[in-house]
Amino acid sequence: MSEDEADRDAASAPPEAGDVGSIEERRRRFLVASEKVRRALEARGVSERDIQRDFEAWREARRRSRSTSGGHGTCAPSRS
Repeated sequence: MSEDEADRDAASAPPEAGDVGSIEERRRRFLVASEKVRRALEARGVSERDIQRDFEAWREARRRSRSTSGGHGTCAPSRS
């Protein structure tokens, strides 16, 4: 397994119930993964402002979808 694959697995896998990994180690993994994402976005010419605009557009679409569907949250309706 390459270092990139190991980093990807470490960043995407939730901690196991018995995981004794220190908070410092998890923080280090998060920072490494965050830096890789930053470099990848920078290489593609994506700015922080682009990300903010995209997020705002997603949030507005989600709000519109929720208001037209009558939804009040992300929970599924109860099966009473």
